[in-house]
Amino acid sequence: MKATLLEHGVPETAIAIATGNQRELDGVDLFDPACPIEHVITVEALR
Repeated sequence: MKATLLEHGVPETAIAIATGNQRELDGVDLFDPACPIEHVITVEALR
């Protein structure tokens, strides 16, 4: 999924992964206008 986003020109800084051991959203305020994250890859976090 991340590779597909990168292939479509999405910058890596705009992607966060929140699955199992990868917790890239910990401590991130997604509501902060300065937050660069635009895409979140997750499975379990939305359950």
